[in-house]
Amino acid sequence: GLDKFYGEMGISRFPSQTPFVSSRLPVAGCVGVGDLLIRNKWDFYRSQLGDCQTGLIGMGLFNTTYVQFERGQIYNSPHGVHAIYGDIYQLFAANNGMGTYGIPLTDESDINDGSKGIASWLKAGYTRVSTFEKGIIAWGPAKKAKSLTKEEYVAGPHPLKKAITSDQNNSH
Repeated sequence: GLDKFYGEMGISRFPSQTPFVSSRLPVAGCVGVGDLLIRNKWDFYRSQLGDCQTGLIGMGLFNTTYVQFERGQIYNSPHGVHAIYGDIYQLFAANNGMGTYGIPLTDESDINDGSKGIASWLKAGYTRVSTFEKGIIAWGPAKKAKSLTKEEYVAGPHPLKKAITSDQNNSH
């Protein structure tokens, strides 16, 4: 489409004769992404992320670059190289992404809170978590992705304070 548009305007690609390429078309694999740290992370998560949708996108103010994939993103920031994908990525993107959550601080990982009793995210049905500068997203196979503050995540899905408060109100 770009070749036709610019050709009709009389603009030539000479001397390169390289066709114009839309950044919205998937690129097989991760071709053209020169950041080896992002490429290595993509190699690890390729089945979750799918193919590249963009090249490397720079965010100079944050000293961060990222690549958009079919089902997620990989960020290379001062916090490291981290991937977000799947349902966690869907919630991230639906809620203004970096504007709401900031840059990812971790890859999605298993929740490991088995000894927390009533405050256990695992017992509440959440199994995966991603941490960001300004919040956390937890996910479970029978649950939807849930947006949390760091304080809410630490308190657990059923904070003891809420249970005590409601018991006290019932006893009056």
